[in-house]
Amino acid sequence: MTRKRDLEDRVIAKDQLIRGGGYWKTICEVFRMIYDEIEGMEEGEKKNKIIELLIDGIMMGNKMYKRLDYYKRKYGDETGSGRKHLIILRGYSKIRRMRRARII
Repeated sequence: MTRKRDLEDRVIAKDQLIRGGGYWKTICEVFRMIYDEIEGMEEGEKKNKIIELLIDGIMMGNKMYKRLDYYKRKYGDETGSGRKHLIILRGYSKIRRMRRARII
């Protein structure tokens, strides 16, 4: 059963990689930008390996975010930067439209 859940999580993460996004330049957004750059590459083993690594990164980033959010809510942890060091992406509307138009 765990294996099936892992595969479902990877499908969700792949969708987040290919079609997702946000206004802030977070680690997951950087992974999406890398995917944007390699999307036009010729299909092959190298491209597939890069995509699998990006999916792993998205999954790890989501887990880290959830854990840090838990610490903040549960313990009132204020050791983080509170997003004050994050960069707001310019022209995100165009990027969002492009990503949402992708067919998986």
